[in-house]
Amino acid sequence: MAQLYTGNTEIIALRHGYSGRSLLAQSLTAHAPWRALPTQVASVKHALAPYCYRCPLKMTYPDCGVACANDVKELINTTTTGKVAGILAEPIQGVGGFITPPDEYFNIVADIIHEHGGIFISDEVQTGFGRTGKTWGIQHSGVEPDMITVAKGIANGMPLAAVVTTKDIADTLQKNTISTLVVTQLVLQLQMLL
Repeated sequence: MAQLYTGNTEIIALRHGYSGRSLLAQSLTAHAPWRALPTQVASVKHALAPYCYRCPLKMTYPDCGVACANDVKELINTTTTGKVAGILAEPIQGVGGFITPPDEYFNIVADIIHEHGGIFISDEVQTGFGRTGKTWGIQHSGVEPDMITVAKGIANGMPLAAVVTTKDIADTLQKNTISTLVVTQLVLQLQMLL
């Protein structure tokens, strides 16, 4: 959806992130124990995670000025065309070690992504539906994402996922060929309605 909406193809994900087991999800995942295959999607790039406890830049927060957020800009400027479809990020990286970013991290990153033509996608599979004390984990940073992805908690463990987004982005689907993002069993769909 981000690629259709923006017209850009490159997607940024964070190191230590986990996105799932499909081919694209494996390419977005940047945590070796959870990758069965090498990256198959060339348009995925990985930025440094906001991992203050084990800072990849060997700096200390807050004196670092959240330098890891600026790595996103450096990554875009050096490894992409300069225009990105978006960034997919977990508000708290669960599989990567329960990495909680500094409060201002996602504000800086969202501004950088928007500046380069992309959208901010919050992966709320593990942090959504009140698991962090707010409905969405990203609410702790004050950022309003352009898109939210959810699964698992939305259906109490049943195989169901959803995308929550703006009307403008959703309208992109009406103009293009994508008709569904997740196909579930009819029985499950009926259960969700009851």
